[in-house]
Amino acid sequence: MSDDGLPVLYLMAPVLLYDSPVLAAARQYPFDTLTGCPVQMECASDLYCCNRCWIAQWPELRARIKFGVFLDHLDGFAGRGTFAEVMELLALSVPVWWYRGGEPTDSFRFGEANYRDWGGRYRAVMAVPEDAPARR
Repeated sequence: MSDDGLPVLYLMAPVLLYDSPVLAAARQYPFDTLTGCPVQMECASDLYCCNRCWIAQWPELRARIKFGVFLDHLDGFAGRGTFAEVMELLALSVPVWWYRGGEPTDSFRFGEANYRDWGGRYRAVMAVPEDAPARR
């Protein structure tokens, strides 16, 4: 819960998207319709300016998160920080959605890290059909 008693929805975004129209649009999405309840949004861009800030603040925030939404970049890739956050939340049974094309979906999976390109820092995010089980 947040300080005001609402469940926390964490909006994950790579640093490259912090000042982007995509993140601005995601901030405006009515996430209460997705979660079924009012939420307090916490956005990565408001919390972290660097890895050191993330390392210091993530454990406390992670304990308060009840819902997660992540943004990809580079046309369908998640950076290792976003990937790590998503995987930790999923391990804690926190519902997570991929904000894709202006709409969240929980039908996604991650590809393997590509060590030939970008030194393994990015993973492909792929949609799966709605009737197929999402493998994460």
